[in-house]
Amino acid sequence: MNAPILDIVNLTELIFTVIIIVLLLSSFILVSYKKIRKAFIVFLFVSIVASTHMLVLCDDIFRITIQLSLDQSIHVGLFLGLPAILLLTMGALLVLFDEKKYALLHGYFAGSSWILTLINIILLVTLTPQMILDYSGLTHSIHIIFGGFGMVTGFTSMLFGIAAQRHVAKLTGYITLVFWWGAFLLSLYINSI
Repeated sequence: MNAPILDIVNLTELIFTVIIIVLLLSSFILVSYKKIRKAFIVFLFVSIVASTHMLVLCDDIFRITIQLSLDQSIHVGLFLGLPAILLLTMGALLVLFDEKKYALLHGYFAGSSWILTLINIILLVTLTPQMILDYSGLTHSIHIIFGGFGMVTGFTSMLFGIAAQRHVAKLTGYITLVFWWGAFLLSLYINSI
């Protein structure tokens, strides 16, 4: 029926996920300690991360269209979900550490997390009818509700943050963090059964 988690995540996806995390952490270090134009560094690393992700994504889509017998989807696994949840968590931790200093970086991390999750939702079209039947059930329904509610609260948190309504933005941001962690942990459970 469903493959174990380690079978779903192939080596290429794992390597690119590690590269993306290293790039993001190094961008955080560069922005914090160098006297170079911070906006340029952040733009550079966000561009590198986005380009790397798009290359891997295109490669995976190409593999799926070529190999029709492939029984896994890009949506299934840790390829998009793990970087998204790590980005959101790092963004939340940065704001907790020093809100004034890291507000912009928090916005980049949380926004990137939201975009990765949106891409992950769009990739539901790559699920085969058999996979949809295999994943249907109460646990998967709760996973969908958690993810969808997190998407809505994440978007509203962004809007409140742009409007400088910090208290409401923090509240909706924490709600997003909790629901996305719940959806992520449920996805690990779903893929293990």
